[in-house]
Amino acid sequence: MNAILAQLRAVLRIRDAYIYSDSEIVLSWIKRQPLANVGVRIFNRLMEIGKVTRHLQNEGVKNELRFLIH
Repeated sequence: MNAILAQLRAVLRIRDAYIYSDSEIVLSWIKRQPLANVGVRIFNRLMEIGKVTRHLQNEGVKNELRFLIH
């Protein structure tokens, strides 16, 4: 994700990023702290999502998690 953001920033001005999920459960896991009893794979994925969103924030990009309605 960070490499993609860097390439896009070379040609675009990115101010906002929206991260969509079709799972309300995943969104609730992301919002819940601490991340207890979610399992190793889910924990690792949530940590990666956190890393990406923190990077976006540090770069001055407002980001928001949203539920994708089919």
